[in-house]
Amino acid sequence: MITPTPMRSTLRVVGAAEHNLRGVTAEVPHGELVVVCGVSGSGKTSLAFDTLHAESQRRFVESMSSWVRAQVGQAPRPVYETMTGLLPSIGVAQRGPGSASVRATVATSAELYDLFRVLYARAGVLHCPTCRAPIRATTVDSAVRDLVSLPDGTPLTVLARVAHQRTTPLGPLLEGLGKQGFLRVRVDGQLVMLDEVPKFPAGPHDVELVVDRIKIAPERRERVQEAVATALKAGRGAMSAELGEGMAPREYATRPYCARCDRELPSLSPRLFSFNTPIGACRVCQGGGVVAQVDAASLVEPALTLAEGAVLTWGDNNRPTMLRWAAAAGIATDVPWSSLPWEARDRLLNGDGQTEGMLATAKKRPDERWTRELACAECAGARLSPEARFVECAGRTLPERLSRTVAESLAELGEVPAGLLTTPVLEELERRLSFLARVGLDYITLDRGAASLSSGEWQRLRLGAQVGNQLSGVLYVLDEPTAGLHPDDTQRLIRLLRELCELGNTVLVVEHDDAVIDAADRVIEVGPGAGVEGGLIVFSGTPAELRAADTLTGRWLRGDAKVAPHAVLTPRRFVRLEGLSGRNLRGDAELPLGVLAAVTGPSGAGKSSLIFDTLVPALTQRPGLPVERVIGGVGRVVKVDGSPLPKAGRSTVATASRIFETIRQLFSRTPEAKARGFGPERFSTAVAGGRCESCHGEGARRVAMHVLPDVVVPCEVCDGKRFDEATLSVTYKGHSIADVLAARVHEARALFGPVPGVSGVLETLDALGLGYLPLGQGVDTLSGGEAQRLKLARELGKPGEVEGALYVLDEPSVGLHPADLAVLLEALRRLVTMGASVIVVEHEPRLVAACDWEIAMGPGAGALGGRVVYAGPVRGPS
Repeated sequence: MITPTPMRSTLRVVGAAEHNLRGVTAEVPHGELVVVCGVSGSGKTSLAFDTLHAESQRRFVESMSSWVRAQVGQAPRPVYETMTGLLPSIGVAQRGPGSASVRATVATSAELYDLFRVLYARAGVLHCPTCRAPIRATTVDSAVRDLVSLPDGTPLTVLARVAHQRTTPLGPLLEGLGKQGFLRVRVDGQLVMLDEVPKFPAGPHDVELVVDRIKIAPERRERVQEAVATALKAGRGAMSAELGEGMAPREYATRPYCARCDRELPSLSPRLFSFNTPIGACRVCQGGGVVAQVDAASLVEPALTLAEGAVLTWGDNNRPTMLRWAAAAGIATDVPWSSLPWEARDRLLNGDGQTEGMLATAKKRPDERWTRELACAECAGARLSPEARFVECAGRTLPERLSRTVAESLAELGEVPAGLLTTPVLEELERRLSFLARVGLDYITLDRGAASLSSGEWQRLRLGAQVGNQLSGVLYVLDEPTAGLHPDDTQRLIRLLRELCELGNTVLVVEHDDAVIDAADRVIEVGPGAGVEGGLIVFSGTPAELRAADTLTGRWLRGDAKVAPHAVLTPRRFVRLEGLSGRNLRGDAELPLGVLAAVTGPSGAGKSSLIFDTLVPALTQRPGLPVERVIGGVGRVVKVDGSPLPKAGRSTVATASRIFETIRQLFSRTPEAKARGFGPERFSTAVAGGRCESCHGEGARRVAMHVLPDVVVPCEVCDGKRFDEATLSVTYKGHSIADVLAARVHEARALFGPVPGVSGVLETLDALGLGYLPLGQGVDTLSGGEAQRLKLARELGKPGEVEGALYVLDEPSVGLHPADLAVLLEALRRLVTMGASVIVVEHEPRLVAACDWEIAMGPGAGALGGRVVYAGPVRGPS
């Protein structure tokens, strides 16, 4: 008898060397909450996601059939020596804005929408989209039971509609009914005997067959049953019953059918409520909820004259012709558009019958400058077909329920009567909604687009969905779940992570938040520095032991390391927004210029709505804004958000920082390049000519191993140098183009010296703590903090464009260790010193405390927020 080997109590990896990891050994005890911390670029994500989670996913795929593996594709094996105690893993990583499907909503992403579809299919009541009458399918027996329950003596006329708005002659139809033994019909409400059929005028007619006329009595039950069965057969499954004076007629149908409108309706099923199926999607917007429409206001520049280019749809080729047409029509071409009379503007917009107007031209030439996505006029953004939109459950339609917040939806579930078919669905809905509320998302509406969520909201949404699955024995790998979460909400998140552990799961969190670190069972610090200076496990132990340890994180936790003090600046002036109305915003707001300002408040209070959905569009003069008046402006608006850098195989630090083009020009100006006729394109990896054609300038090749995972190996032709020998023979100050790409940022500074367009960016990269990055490192290997600082460096490297500009950043502290945060603050203060204004949407207490000005939104989330509750110098910690 073979004794089963007990499951190892620890996940252990030996010799992990993915990316910058230096053959480290790490242990993650099963069933515990483990935090991985360290400076940005130290190797945290490489250990947690690129090694442990990636290997778990790879092994899961390899356990499937060869056909499935071929369909899914095989990921490369992470670099490590041995790994034991590995669990099935679920990774919940951060994402950039807009990476979610345009059709994804909070309800679909949290796996709630399918439950609502089942609920409405089981407990919903169809309503005719035309007359709004409730439609209930019935049987012969149930219709008979309903009719014989009427008081004795009630007159009953059983009718079957046999023609609706018939335009062909009625003679053949009525003659046929007479031959079947029927005596009476009603034509357009008028009783007609079938043995004396008059002639009817041409035109549409309604014909109802009078099946029987009965007075209700117990002994006439069989006669009623026979009449009902006959009427349902003649009426193709539908009939009506007219009762005594003062009593409303009753409609019966064995199929979803509105007799009043003669409209066939689909049967209730989950498919009917899916906006991704033809039967459930709105016919106009195809389930998208929005349609692209031309916005007339965006077709012109109001301050310009026609001659100066006020009409954007008039291109360079046809502008002279259109100006002659306007002059011939008596329209002034030297008067600003805003001063033209209404009649002239209307003629320019709609044309004159012979010459098409701006609107017609714009519809033929879709352009993002004048095309806006507006809510579908047919479904009002509900995405569903009319048949699905008007199904009611406990008096509410599905779009009405989805328009509620998580908290409101939870409260309204009690309205739905429990039953054998609905109770399991209601219990699961309540459980999943409760999880979303507990991760701090109670303020979000269920129909909100997933692409509009912040990175932190998206991650907590997916986390709530995973907790709702109630799995055990799983390794959860999370990337900064506190991103975008107010400190007051962090404890709720920690309790949820603890629940995952209590279910028998292991939770591995990449995190910098002090509260999460203190709540962990074990902390692993990766360091000591970033890039090649990191990649080691410098600490592994309890949070208390970390606070006493001589590591970078330990020094910050116990307060030995702090953000450097600074002189507090006073705003030079303000941009005032009056009459805010976007999402939950209300009232007015003043945003300071000339300082470093923080917009704070609980999650869902309206911070992003104020800055990114209102302020930025207002300052860039986009039409249709949710604000009545904007007072003030800036020279340039630069948004530094979480959108990912391009991840093509040839995209590197040099190309992403926009210095590689200048470097290529430097090489093309060398005597040797001129002698050979090499231009800048010769030193590009993106086009043929100077690159290695074996690897297409990527420096590596992916080798298919068929039954084994593909392997990425250095190109044997160029030895990973990306270029051919002739190109590599050209040198700049003794360095080939491959040498430059292999050089780290701080080494490249010494090489290029004061070269315009290069030195400033390299100096900034070094000052932002990225001096260790090789210029040729692929951007797909950068951490989130490294990528964000790379974007900032591009702006800081353009000093001539900084003065008068406004920089807005969304949660810049995400992914940053406190030490990285200090470096980031120096960069932001440098922007302010250069004459710019900086506004950050932020929760991190250290960053907020280092700002000059604070705008607090609140007081609560969702409908309880949306107002500026404080504006002034930064307040001390509460």
